[in-house]
Amino acid sequence: MRKKFLCTVASVVLSAASLSYAAEYEVEEIGTLDGYMGSAAYAINNKGEVAGELYGSSNFRAMLWQNGVITPLGTLGGTNSSAYDINNNTQITGFAENSNDEERAYIWSGGTMSDLGDMPASDPATPGERLEANKINNSGVIVGYGEVLYPWHTEMTVPTQRAFKWDGTMHNLGLVPGYEVLPDDTTVDEGTVNGSVATAINNNGVIIGYAQIEKYEHMFDYIDTIPVAGFVYDDGMMQVLDSPMDYAVMPLDINDAGQIVGVAVDMTTYELSVVLWENATSEMQVIITPENAYILSLAININGDIVGTDDDSGTPYLWEKVWDEETSSYVYKYTDLNDLLPAASDWLLYDVYDINDAGQMVGGGSFAEGDYMGYVMTPSITEIAVPEPMSLVLIGLGTIGIIIKRFRK
Repeated sequence: MRKKFLCTVASVVLSAASLSYAAEYEVEEIGTLDGYMGSAAYAINNKGEVAGELYGSSNFRAMLWQNGVITPLGTLGGTNSSAYDINNNTQITGFAENSNDEERAYIWSGGTMSDLGDMPASDPATPGERLEANKINNSGVIVGYGEVLYPWHTEMTVPTQRAFKWDGTMHNLGLVPGYEVLPDDTTVDEGTVNGSVATAINNNGVIIGYAQIEKYEHMFDYIDTIPVAGFVYDDGMMQVLDSPMDYAVMPLDINDAGQIVGVAVDMTTYELSVVLWENATSEMQVIITPENAYILSLAININGDIVGTDDDSGTPYLWEKVWDEETSSYVYKYTDLNDLLPAASDWLLYDVYDINDAGQMVGGGSFAEGDYMGYVMTPSITEIAVPEPMSLVLIGLGTIGIIIKRFRK
């Protein structure tokens, strides 16, 4: 049974057209199917269709939610699958297990799930079997990462990742410029391996991602993976995104205006911040971030609205630009989505994963202390007569002009 609730919000949203709005939110539960305990919503397209997963006690399955109906997407012959993104043509991507229980990147289109194939070889590394897709654009181009195996110290290998692009053919995007260090096969006790991950692609075909370093010690015991630098891949060229020294950055999403959102960690204080690049060549901007937040998933829509979850506290946030009188400029302010719910709501929202260009948000939460379920949060926008600061100036000037004319008469 689906549940809908209207949430009146007293916030003001400023638009490029210099108009102000009041928003009401309708929260709809996605629900689940027999044999599963609940659901999670990971992506929403501009038609309001949702991709995510159904979960049970020992398995999970990719699903499409469309016009209130859940469709399981199946697997590639294995047990589990998940759907991470959906485009406006109802094509879906993510990962699914095959009959060997290997995680494989897929495209689901027209009711059929297809394996994207193997990662091409690169440098001295050989392709592994594990691939995972992160995003798909409206042209059906998919990005993600695949496992590759480095030869290290005689016949031993260590795994790392390579960013990929799939456009009907799998392309290995290679390593990020300046981060191409290969492992030292003379060192057995410890070492590092560089890798790359593609996190998102927009409808202009611009890809973003990050370089990472994987640390090993004591005969290849895995220690840690550290994202170190962001990249943009466009028209066959990869470039490093701007970031200050001593910052580790991880770009996570890009909109069709070219704005890039991600997270950055100050490696001197280990403080994490949400960050924004207005375009591929602009400086990194730090956005106000909840204190001690641990955010690893973010999304941005065409309006520059940002959503993300603090994984430590289980708090979903929406960042919107508002006019700041002190700085006389637009700045980002964040809001806990639960604060947008009416006082009498029985919803408790834990996660938000995506926002479409209409402002619809999806994630997971609990209704009336029930099981974790996916939700869709839809704004109903109503224009109100509240001019922004520049409009007030113009109104003021007009009033002065009227007064002067009257005085002259």
